[in-house]
Amino acid sequence: LTIKQPQMFQLGNLGMAMSHHFETRTTLAFIHGWDIFSNKLKFTKKPIAPHIEAIQEILKSSRRLLSHPLLLPTLFLRRHLTRAEDMRRQLSSMTAEIEKAIGVTQTARLSGRTVQDQRIVEEVKAMVLGEKPRIHTTARISTTATDVINMKGTLEWDEEYVKFLRRVNDDVKAHRPEVHMPPGADLQLCGFIDLLERDAQSISSYATRMQSRLELQFNVLYNLIAQAGNSLNMQQSTQAGQVAAQAGMDSTAMKTMAVVTMVFLPPTFVATIFSMSFFNWQASSSSGDGGGAEPTIVPQFWIYWAVSLPLTIAIVIGWRVWWHFQKAYYEFKFLRPEEHVAYEDRSRGKSRDRSRERSRDRTHDPRRRRSQYQV
Repeated sequence: LTIKQPQMFQLGNLGMAMSHHFETRTTLAFIHGWDIFSNKLKFTKKPIAPHIEAIQEILKSSRRLLSHPLLLPTLFLRRHLTRAEDMRRQLSSMTAEIEKAIGVTQTARLSGRTVQDQRIVEEVKAMVLGEKPRIHTTARISTTATDVINMKGTLEWDEEYVKFLRRVNDDVKAHRPEVHMPPGADLQLCGFIDLLERDAQSISSYATRMQSRLELQFNVLYNLIAQAGNSLNMQQSTQAGQVAAQAGMDSTAMKTMAVVTMVFLPPTFVATIFSMSFFNWQASSSSGDGGGAEPTIVPQFWIYWAVSLPLTIAIVIGWRVWWHFQKAYYEFKFLRPEEHVAYEDRSRGKSRDRSRERSRDRTHDPRRRRSQYQV
């Protein structure tokens, strides 16, 4: 027989090649793999019982079955399921710790916890809102769920291996009826195989429940993060409303200042004009006393308009040009990409329409048509 376990270092990753001599009732086997003599796991370096010690202990307690050809293959399965049971306990403990960390499960050992507890609320809030705790919890759930799924796949191999042992045992009894074994040895080994099959089914069933629990905790964590995000969005929308209200108040104040400025601008303009040296208000009073007539407005008054009007027009034109470029800049910077593409498409469409209109005008121009057919 040649046997190889599935690749999973926590369960041993063993392989075996063996042969059995029916006349001498001796078995020769070669077992290879990790942790056969080492007392630590290959990657995690956690302490663990070596395979060789466990196999020797089982062989010492099964002297009655030493001559059975399927004893070593059965012990091979026993070691694999023993490691699987140890890993099941570890994963169960990790799943319970994850449920405790998320803090919303109140069943079994966690029935005394309540979400109204302020300490639990603070722990959950720190875990959901904090980036590092949230990533750490998500990584724990993902890692534990991956180990559970891998162990379930390995246990499927165990169940198929049990069927293989039964087929081999039936073939041995059918083709070698002369093989003599101690009374009840075959029955005892078959019962041992049945027990191992129940163990594999039990561990697999528990792993399925753990997978469901982890999926539930992952969904709970996702919902907590979504609720926290919605709460943060509501706070931001409230703050945005307050900012908008404050901006409205500022806008009202600016409008009030603009109205007041508009009210006082004409009198200020008139007062400024009348206070300039272009006007001689004393001339009219002196001419009324019988003196020579002097003009109230000096002849150079046109200089004021010649300078102020072009300057005002230049300032207005400069402001309009600056505003055009500023508007285009902000539209390009703050429009969303799809809006920007739509804006460019509309611009291209307008330019294409204008080019079509120009070409159509040229085509329908009578002078253009005559020139096309002139030789």
